[in-house]
Amino acid sequence: MADPVAVSQALMGTLSATHQERVNAEAVLKQFQSVPGFAVVLIKLMTAAEVPVPVRQGASINFKLLIVKQWSKSLSEEDKTLVKENMIELLISVPQFIRVQLAVALRSMLEKEFPHNWASLVPKIQNYLVSQDLAIVHGSLTALYLLIKKYSHKPSEGGLREPLYNVVNATFATVLSIFQNAAQHNTIDAIEIQKLVSKIFWAATQAVLPPVFLQHGALDPWFAVMLELYSRKVPENAGEPQDESERINWVPWKLKKWIGHILNRFIARYSTPRKTDAPEIQQFAPYFVATYAPRLLEANMVQLGAVSSGQFRPHRIISIALSAIGESIRYATLYKMLKPHIPDLLRTVIVPLFYFTQKDQELWNDDPAEFLRQDSDIIEDWWDPRLTAINLVIDLIGLRGEIHLNTIALHCLSILQQYSQTDPAQRNVGAKDGALTILGNLCGKLTESEQYKSGLEPMIVTHAFPEFTSPYPFLRARACWIFGQFFDVYQNQETFIVGLRAVIQCMTDKELPVRVRAALSLRTLCQSTFSTQALREILPQLLEAILGMMREVESEDLLKTLEVIIEKYSDDISPYAVAISKRLCEMFLSLVDADEEDQNSAMAALECLVAIQTILDATSRVGDTWAIYSQMEPVVMPALLKVMDPDAMDFFDEGLKIINYLTFYGENISDLMWSLFPLLYRAFMNWATDWMDKLLIPFDNFISRATDRFLSHPEYLTMVLTMYEQLVGEKCISQNDAGYGARLVEVVLHSCKGNPVVESKLPGIIGLALKRYFNPDTSLNTLKVLLLEVISNSLYCNPLITLQILEQANCTLPLFENWFQLVASFTRLHDKKVSVLGLTSILMVPFGSLPPSVQAAQPHLVRLLLRFAYLALGQHKAEEAADAAGVEDPDSGKGGYGSEGSDEEGPVGDDHDVDLDAATLHRLAYEAAQEYSWVPGEDDDDDDLEDEALYTSAIDDIDEFLFFVQTFHAYSEQNAGPYQAVVNALTAEEKAQLQEIVVHAQTKAATQQQAQ
Repeated sequence: MADPVAVSQALMGTLSATHQERVNAEAVLKQFQSVPGFAVVLIKLMTAAEVPVPVRQGASINFKLLIVKQWSKSLSEEDKTLVKENMIELLISVPQFIRVQLAVALRSMLEKEFPHNWASLVPKIQNYLVSQDLAIVHGSLTALYLLIKKYSHKPSEGGLREPLYNVVNATFATVLSIFQNAAQHNTIDAIEIQKLVSKIFWAATQAVLPPVFLQHGALDPWFAVMLELYSRKVPENAGEPQDESERINWVPWKLKKWIGHILNRFIARYSTPRKTDAPEIQQFAPYFVATYAPRLLEANMVQLGAVSSGQFRPHRIISIALSAIGESIRYATLYKMLKPHIPDLLRTVIVPLFYFTQKDQELWNDDPAEFLRQDSDIIEDWWDPRLTAINLVIDLIGLRGEIHLNTIALHCLSILQQYSQTDPAQRNVGAKDGALTILGNLCGKLTESEQYKSGLEPMIVTHAFPEFTSPYPFLRARACWIFGQFFDVYQNQETFIVGLRAVIQCMTDKELPVRVRAALSLRTLCQSTFSTQALREILPQLLEAILGMMREVESEDLLKTLEVIIEKYSDDISPYAVAISKRLCEMFLSLVDADEEDQNSAMAALECLVAIQTILDATSRVGDTWAIYSQMEPVVMPALLKVMDPDAMDFFDEGLKIINYLTFYGENISDLMWSLFPLLYRAFMNWATDWMDKLLIPFDNFISRATDRFLSHPEYLTMVLTMYEQLVGEKCISQNDAGYGARLVEVVLHSCKGNPVVESKLPGIIGLALKRYFNPDTSLNTLKVLLLEVISNSLYCNPLITLQILEQANCTLPLFENWFQLVASFTRLHDKKVSVLGLTSILMVPFGSLPPSVQAAQPHLVRLLLRFAYLALGQHKAEEAADAAGVEDPDSGKGGYGSEGSDEEGPVGDDHDVDLDAATLHRLAYEAAQEYSWVPGEDDDDDDLEDEALYTSAIDDIDEFLFFVQTFHAYSEQNAGPYQAVVNALTAEEKAQLQEIVVHAQTKAATQQQAQ
């Protein structure tokens, strides 16, 4: 049994100022984890009032770690039972600093034990819920919340939510009573209970509504309480903080936040049923719209009304309320309620949100770099009410008509007009900044509108140009921004050049945010044909100015601007490539070593590598690529070495792309780049197995573009084959990753054809492929295709040795039978070509040297070969026809608001709901047009392989049809009898296909001769 004294001493030791004493104490505590009774001792220590607080806290932390990490390992059943029997009592009785640790432990226990091994839990919670002691009620509600949260995101399918429904049925009547009783009080203690009950309700209803709430009237008492609490004033003289950063976390405001989330979720989820919803949900939706939705909408309007009258509301609550309005405009019933109030909402709530405030000014003055960071921070924007507001305005205009564009645009224009007519000393400069901000964000809608587009250039000249020299720095910055937003509306080149020169002048402003905003506007301005020559003339100065700003502030946006300029002036960038790359590399190394939690630094570091790629891409198209690359290699090498560190794995992808450029272009691969080969191998073996899809490209370049160097160092081949063995030979490696192993060895077999050392490795290569292919766990056809291609590439490399290996494995005929069955899965033209080359190579072996089984099966093998060749020919002709017809990729079309040829149907009438799919498309189109949108790539289809446009191979110059026809002709001359047997086995259709292939090959040969 664990000794309480020894445990207490060890806990005290962890608080020692001496490092070694702390290490020793932690080692002792780790040993106690496997000692029976350790959990009991920790419980006694953390609950004993006489024990010093640091020891109690240390005991609670060690208890948490014991439960989370050792529950299924070293805890005895006796200790587990004791902990389960006392956990709720512990949660109820301990102070808050211990309860937070116990909550984590309980969450872990619930995942492992509930419901099957903890039947007493729910009755015990229910028993404590009816207590008159507020502390006991709070503790039991905390336990209930953790229990329900376990199921909050589980789907209904398979009965996964049944335990949740049972808990709801058993406890929610009591929880509702607690909610109602607590709502009668407006004290902080009561509000804590109200908040906790709201979180419980949210967790239970967020994903799927429990059946009990689908009953008529079941939600009435819940919404009655929530609507009352949502609209109730926060308590006065209750200690509300004055500092806004603390104020937003005050319990009364957090309660309103949770209730707002609930109301908004219900409006979004149940105002219109989904086609996939269960029948009971489809029946509930009309009832919800008629009974509850108007009341929930009205509650959110009350919150916004408070904002319009000047009352404080945290940004999160404003954003939630606006989001609810954004959902409501999709439904005719709710939109009709809203429509009379929308003009006031736009003028008194939404537009003022964009005013430049005293708080903005203070941040600008105190920390301009932080001002810029917040201005572009994606995560903070998510709950920024300004982002929610502009989304709402965009949706209003797109879904309910241009009348709303008129309302907000005319109001903003009136602000600008009033500003210009007011005495300078009396002007509302913050309001002008806000008006310009809104108009700039509506640039897409305004440029599409016949009513407004012709007046945009005069509007910019009248209201923005004067602010380039404004005494207010934020208006100078705003002038640069809005001039860039409307970069494509200018008809007068002279006007544009005047504005462009003003922006360039602002890049030397004494205020950092002005300089940065001016630089960022170049991202759009350089797209105008009016700017091309003007910016080219000052390109060195522009680059130096942007690099100088990058020394002052970490900005992902500046890096993106630099990338756009480099792409735009790719023909002119060569003289500056090395210097820019050096600065970017220095920045990357500085940023990558910043605080791990600093996401902004991480994003900026990533963008440094992307900018280097942009430079490499731009210089890859000039005549002196190799000369530039040879100078850039030592400059970027420190960054490449850094990404090999597992601590920098987040940047590994982008580092590999740089290596791809430096090993693909140029005359050869330098010794410096070859020094990375073993480092890439080491990274793969230690931690980068999951990056094999990205590692494949640089290894391909090393092998295929410097084959002699690769073969002259036997250790390189050993490394590659070890990787192949790791990927293909390990059952624990995913089937997708195993496919990359097959692709890797394909590069070796193609590039090193005829090399005796490589041929000596064929038994191991083929053996691994066969083992993985015939493994019952290999189920993906894509992997089977790639493994068959290992065999086909081996046949192409040395057909006789390959066939002998297959014979020794007793799998020649089964393998070819599988090959026949999977023909349809060879979807890429490359797949078919590899099969044609491999199967054709069998015909190059003298018939008498073939294994007997292959001699007997040769007619069938030729039919398989012919099938692949004919399919390849058909696909080849189809692609040629598509190229000749100029057929574009169906995915290449542009989307977004007002795009020409769009399927968007436009606004709908007041009496109609907006189809949810259309609404979603509107939102996606808007987000796709935004500066900071992020669209995740789609997962590859496991059942399909696609040809890679940029993939190059040593077999690219080999025409598979000529190879087949010439080899088949030689086979007919050297093996007359077997040849005749093969031809006799062909059907009339197959003979016609063979003739078509022969004609195509002859035509191709004639064309090649004429070209020589």
